[in-house]
Amino acid sequence: MAAAVREGDTGPGDKRFLMATGPFNMRPGDTARVVVGVILAPPVKEEADGTQEDLANLVRRTRFAQRVYDNGFAAPQPPEAPQVSWEPLNHAIIVKWDTTSYASYDREEKGMDIVGFRIFRSRVPTQDTFDVNFIQPSADYPGGKSPFGWKQIAEWRVPSPFWTTAILSDSSDINSARYPWIRVFPRTVKGTLRLLYPSFISATDVTNDSIIIIRRIPNLASQPWASFWNAIIPQGTTSTQTRYDTLTLGKVTVLPNGTIPPNPTSTTDTTTMNQAMASIWSQLARGTVRLQWLYDDWVDAQWARSIIRNYLDSVTNGRSFLDVGDDNQDGVISQDDDLRRREEILNNVDYYYRVLAIDEGDYFQGTPAKTSVAIDKINVIQAFALGKGPHREPTVTANEDRDRLGGLYNFRLTPKDADRFAQLFSGHEIELEFQPAGSATTFYQCMDTIWNNGASFLKGFYGNTLTVRDKTTGRTLGQYFVLYEPADCLFDNLFSDVAMAFVSPTTTSEINNLCQEARDNPASFVHPYNTDVTVRGGTWNTDKPCLGSQRTIQGTFAISFDYYLQQYGGILRPYRMEKLTGTANTLLEFRPFRRTDIPRLEEFAINFRTGVFERFNNGAARYEVEFLPGGVETITTRFLRAAGIGRFDTLTKTFDVSYLNVRVRNVRTYVRPTPQGDSVVVSYPVDVPHTTVSLPVDLADYNQTLASDVYAYPPPKTVPIGTFNLTAYAWLNGRYTKANFASKESASQRQQQAGCANGGCPVGTQGRYYLSTITPDGDTLDFTHALVIDGGTFWLDFAGKGGRQGGAAGRLIVHPPDSATATEDFKPGDKILIETIGGPFGLPLPGAKVTFKVADVEIPQDQLTDNDLDRVLIVPNPYVVTHVGQKSSYDAKIYFTRLPKECTIKIYTVAGDLIRTIHHVDQDGTFRYGMDVWDLLSDNRQRAASQGLIAVIETPNGAQTVKKFAVVVGGARILGR
Repeated sequence: MAAAVREGDTGPGDKRFLMATGPFNMRPGDTARVVVGVILAPPVKEEADGTQEDLANLVRRTRFAQRVYDNGFAAPQPPEAPQVSWEPLNHAIIVKWDTTSYASYDREEKGMDIVGFRIFRSRVPTQDTFDVNFIQPSADYPGGKSPFGWKQIAEWRVPSPFWTTAILSDSSDINSARYPWIRVFPRTVKGTLRLLYPSFISATDVTNDSIIIIRRIPNLASQPWASFWNAIIPQGTTSTQTRYDTLTLGKVTVLPNGTIPPNPTSTTDTTTMNQAMASIWSQLARGTVRLQWLYDDWVDAQWARSIIRNYLDSVTNGRSFLDVGDDNQDGVISQDDDLRRREEILNNVDYYYRVLAIDEGDYFQGTPAKTSVAIDKINVIQAFALGKGPHREPTVTANEDRDRLGGLYNFRLTPKDADRFAQLFSGHEIELEFQPAGSATTFYQCMDTIWNNGASFLKGFYGNTLTVRDKTTGRTLGQYFVLYEPADCLFDNLFSDVAMAFVSPTTTSEINNLCQEARDNPASFVHPYNTDVTVRGGTWNTDKPCLGSQRTIQGTFAISFDYYLQQYGGILRPYRMEKLTGTANTLLEFRPFRRTDIPRLEEFAINFRTGVFERFNNGAARYEVEFLPGGVETITTRFLRAAGIGRFDTLTKTFDVSYLNVRVRNVRTYVRPTPQGDSVVVSYPVDVPHTTVSLPVDLADYNQTLASDVYAYPPPKTVPIGTFNLTAYAWLNGRYTKANFASKESASQRQQQAGCANGGCPVGTQGRYYLSTITPDGDTLDFTHALVIDGGTFWLDFAGKGGRQGGAAGRLIVHPPDSATATEDFKPGDKILIETIGGPFGLPLPGAKVTFKVADVEIPQDQLTDNDLDRVLIVPNPYVVTHVGQKSSYDAKIYFTRLPKECTIKIYTVAGDLIRTIHHVDQDGTFRYGMDVWDLLSDNRQRAASQGLIAVIETPNGAQTVKKFAVVVGGARILGR
């Protein structure tokens, strides 16, 4: 060893190794402390072959052990254990935990200190884990395994704030932290970044190839981080430091024993970026590169912890879990006689729960995610389920928001466990709320050619999110995606903005035939301009197999309702814009582009920031716009003024302008049947509310110069479904006339006429319709109004300017459609019609609600009757030697359940001899509400013999019931059911 000569391997046999340490200068009686660490690690490959590669995990763990030793044995710590409590329900248990784990802080790791929770359940807490079979204790499982061992029944995790790779920081441990996905910047970008962050990127870093600048890619697809990142990601190029950069930029330093990763040639060279990323992470594991983030420990910042805490509180419903026993998440609670397969939570039987907090681990050190330590009576508890005492049967009354529900009706709430429903919701209000939602397909490509010049577009399926909440407590009970399928779990013929998708042809011949009709036959339902309508009714309910564990809400009740909706032929599109009353001759125009373009609405799109489908309308509509009396508003705006050849300055002018208010209603209707066999009119007799759209700092953010976005502000996608936006654009001394139509006005002329200094922004107050005005100086101010609704822009153009801006990009159309001049604008009482057609009609408006009022089921103690006491149960009946609630045959227990708060239980033999009297009183803090136990001992402490018995239960007010039961205490056992 001293000569540093390593002996070769001598083959199989007894291996003994000698390690020397020292020297120690010691006197007699001195002691020296020697710390020995034994480090084991699996090879990288399945079979080790002795190469350097096999040492990677061993080297990593050796470095980790050295750090722990150097740090005074301070090692990464698991999260703090939460304090757990519980509440009994009928065949269910609510497990709750406090916020202790959120305070976890581990200075030895850089990952998130709390990312979620796991819940385990057991019937026999000394057994290690769950198995469908009984398995004896072993070295791996000292407590053994069985159907009653510890079993994970729930888990929640906050997603990573960054996209993560599949690369484990410790290849031998699947629980180790994963490396984030990174973007590697080309070397040529380092100089630009240094101008923004000179304290992080030095001048020498710019020219040093061993310094690589990276960005970790934010998670824009998953909440809660999607909302967070979307709020701070800069729009366009920035020349100042940003919070986004601060949280994502990093610097990799290649050490002398490392290898410089390949350098991308550009910011779009993803192939080289991925190669560089793989090189960086493999070298970080080997210790040949060093990584530093610009803001290293931001996940420990209070604002980041708040995001994590709020998300976990949301998905756990305030840190609580209702265990109904549905472990396989199919929505059906198994009541198999074989207790190994029985899912039902048994009343009165002890269960044990363990709630563990989880952290993220640390990819810098290759440490895995860790869970809290299990501590008895802290995060490990004993609990049991209980039935409810005497009570009235729960009754439910529905209150429907008929003005907003459209073609949805006959809402029902059906308790699946009446006792549990009464325990949870007695006296509460349960609220259903509908919001727009949808899905989409790119199928039926022939429609791309017919309707969209060959470019693929999404064919949307219209639906809603249905949120069920306890209005009394504010807790969310469930959320569903409602697609109004024709039969349970049959997702064909869904309501769509494209009739072809509604018809849903499946075979090649069906698709080809319908595509031919869509091209050539205007009478066909699938032709883009068809105006036919069909109806479909059905029943939607939660209790269906494809909803799995959500079949019953809180494992307790189901929701159902009927629907009767219209589906129009063709494709959803603007259909009509015309004057209904009055003598105004203001130009009305709804085509969003040039007159030769296909009129269309915003229908479905993928929001690439969230990765989900969004829809921008509620189907077909017939909007009646009525002009109402208004007032006068002072408007100040700027105009361009020629200041030489090709040069302009600005001129500010102020006007007192009269305006009208507007009211918008959807007056389209149809008739649906009722459960009673007659019919009712489906309508929306409510005003459509106005939405004010925030003006962006720079309208160029909306690509106003692109031909596809000439009507970009206000962008239709920013006006929510069920609302409208009205904005005004001012034009100075430039009203359209026959003369300037003939001369076709120069771009320079229009730019000097457009308000907002030709910036394309609106003037005045959104939601008002402004009337032309003439100043004492002789200036005329006219207006072009844009009304945005249901994803489309409809123009009311008294100025005749065709848009909102002087340049071609700001024009609605190249020229007005004829040479008429608008001479009379709208007056109070005038009405116009804006109609869209295609798609479905009858969907609920955003925010439509149904409320179920649950009656109070409690019966005052002094009003109990004999009939109320008939609910009392004695279990098990018969009692045979032992049962699942006993630890042994000597731990005898017979349960009297569903008892009133106070009563006396007298147990007699069939001969009438009183053997035991039990005085029952519900006691707070014991959770033994409505339950008492007889230990089979008489009042004089004699054990009862096998026999039939009679129990008389009586309340202080005289209500009484008599129950018969039997006990078998030994020597015999009843077989069968």
